[in-house]
Amino acid sequence: MTQSDHNQITEGGLLRATLLLAGPMMASSVLQNVQSLIDLFWVSRLGADAVAALSMSGTMLMLLFPIVLGLATGTVAIVSRHVGAGEMDEASRVAGQDSVVMLIAAVGLCWWAPRLVHDRPLAPYQNLVYW
Repeated sequence: MTQSDHNQITEGGLLRATLLLAGPMMASSVLQNVQSLIDLFWVSRLGADAVAALSMSGTMLMLLFPIVLGLATGTVAIVSRHVGAGEMDEASRVAGQDSVVMLIAAVGLCWWAPRLVHDRPLAPYQNLVYW
């Protein structure tokens, strides 16, 4: 297969390139919203409280996805740059740092998320970060 046989995203119009890059993300968002609608359809039979809980969890996920996707995209870009340059140790270091950042974010979220649901602090020291 020659180089001309491959789909070159850098050739052609800007609109075409943008659609090729953004298309999978748009499809993913549409499918995710369809999944939320299906969930709401089934959960609606359980009552208003169940629908409210499901809606709140969907909102929290929508807030988290851009953060996670942004960190993952940045990590992939930096790691692939180092791998392309043959700097495997540096690529490994960056991937390890990202894993630590994601772990800290996950622990922080597990600590912070229940605070959104409850009206009272889960522990006295949580008053320091209440906003």
